[in-house]
Amino acid sequence: MAAKIESEDIPPFGGLFSRIAIATIIIMATVLAIMTAVFSSYLDRMSAQQAEDRLSRSIAVLSPIIDGAVGKGDVQTARQILLNLVEEDGVICVDYIASKNNLSSTQTVIRLPMDGCASFTDPDIKIIEVGIRSSSAGNYRFLIDKDFFADDRNEQLFQTILISLIVLVMVIMMLAAVFNWLVLRPLQNLQRAMIESRPSKPALATIFRKDEIGAVSRTYNKLAAASRIYFARLEKSQNNLRQSETKFKDMAEISGDWFYEMDQELRFTYISDRFFELTGFERERLIGKTRVEISGEKSNDRDWQSHLADLNARQPFKNFEYALHIGQDEPMILRINGKPLYNSDDEFIGYRGTGTDVTDITRDRKLLEETNRNFGDSVSYASTIQRGLLPKSEQLETLFGRAAVMWQPKDVVGGDFYWLGQISGARYLVFFDCTGHGVPGAFMTLITTSVLEKIVAASPFALPAPQMLEQIHKGVCESLGITKDQQGKDGLDCAVIKMLPSEGMLEFAGASIDLMVISDSGEVTRLRGARHALGYQQHETARDFPKFDCMLAGNSFVLTSDGLTTQVGEATKRVLGTRRVIEALEAVEDNTPPRLLRALGLLLKRWQGSEERRDDVSILAFRPYD
Repeated sequence: MAAKIESEDIPPFGGLFSRIAIATIIIMATVLAIMTAVFSSYLDRMSAQQAEDRLSRSIAVLSPIIDGAVGKGDVQTARQILLNLVEEDGVICVDYIASKNNLSSTQTVIRLPMDGCASFTDPDIKIIEVGIRSSSAGNYRFLIDKDFFADDRNEQLFQTILISLIVLVMVIMMLAAVFNWLVLRPLQNLQRAMIESRPSKPALATIFRKDEIGAVSRTYNKLAAASRIYFARLEKSQNNLRQSETKFKDMAEISGDWFYEMDQELRFTYISDRFFELTGFERERLIGKTRVEISGEKSNDRDWQSHLADLNARQPFKNFEYALHIGQDEPMILRINGKPLYNSDDEFIGYRGTGTDVTDITRDRKLLEETNRNFGDSVSYASTIQRGLLPKSEQLETLFGRAAVMWQPKDVVGGDFYWLGQISGARYLVFFDCTGHGVPGAFMTLITTSVLEKIVAASPFALPAPQMLEQIHKGVCESLGITKDQQGKDGLDCAVIKMLPSEGMLEFAGASIDLMVISDSGEVTRLRGARHALGYQQHETARDFPKFDCMLAGNSFVLTSDGLTTQVGEATKRVLGTRRVIEALEAVEDNTPPRLLRALGLLLKRWQGSEERRDDVSILAFRPYD
């Protein structure tokens, strides 16, 4: 909607056009007055000139007669002729002076009327004096009534003024029309655009022509366009600000936070209402006091001393917790943050910050810490039990010769394990990696160990390695309630080594675990286990686990869990892999178990670097005695 132009929008005296018109009229009137005065003077001179010309013509005709009559002494005739001149229109008097032959002296001969021009003294009559010298050396002096020519002069003056006024009016009208077309019309359009403009919807001015006013209009249009963009952005920013303020207020109310301000003496000057709602304190009780005075805590406490040191050093602080005692109830635990404030002169003026009631969080944290401590103690005790269940190194060396073992659970307890047993004179080494790690993996090792003990107790004869794997699979499924119709989520990778020292042979079967055979010459042979896992699912028929027979003499044997081969390296971000394990074993100078174990340990350490350990890692190397 167009804005209404109020009276105060119109400049005094009717605006620019009226002021310029008045100034033009004044200038024109002044010019006309000057022209009138100049023209009137000109008419006076013309009247005198015309009278002088008329009389000169008359004298030119009559002077020979007058001079001749005077020369003959006939003054009366000369006087009569001069009287005719006096009677001409406008002539008041005449003095005739005739020269003698001696030019150095003169004499007056005739004066008309009686005393001539010398006696004329009427102040009401404006006169024109005309002097004429005749060709015969006679001098004539006339006084002429100026008003005699006034009618003609006034008529000419009036006509001149009238014509000048008409010309003046036409010029003013033409100037007004041109001024209105060239100046006022563009200015009025620009004024209308400015009045109708609104910050969010500016009106643009029409550009009539490329002149100075057009340049002003273009500049205004650019400002208006920029204003539209600016106010659009401003409105968007204000909307975002309002939304942010609403969101911040809602979040503050939901989170239970409050806000505070302190002066340069660290006394509270403002605390938001939320604090008083939570604590029940009266505002007058807290404003003007320091935090130490309000809390009731001993400021010589180490945490308080550190906090006060931060305040005195004008340092920002975060998550400072302290107790606020309210009556006889359990104290509230408050967590506060703060930031120092400075004025425009960089002078410290106080702190501003937020606070949160963390009483419940602190209570839960303490409970959780206690629970974790108890759980940690339990896990540590479980680790002691699990380590106690591992075969002793003396037992391992008695049954399988010189040996070296690395057992590194990812957590305190783990899912990697190995077991030693004997059935009818055959020695068994069962090396297995259960599902997961930590506590779940440790439970699986207990289940598997229990299954192995049952197998030993129920077997009257030594079992082949593949059959031993199948018995472990069935026992684990039975322990976990896994049937043909009910699958499970737990199981294990496993390797079974059956050794008969009297025969100098070793029998191997594996389920997703390989056996590395290292000869005296350093040659490494990989005996691949079947790509099956134990547990997880029951099958209609027994699965096929390949059996490998190896000579004992001069050979060393290495078993590893997949925690070694699947470890991601720091540099490459790729898994270690079996190929690098074989290369490390081949690089060992001899095949003694400690050297083999040390080579694989160094390989793991260098490959892993700072990368996180992904799984339990177990390595077992042994070399039967010759």
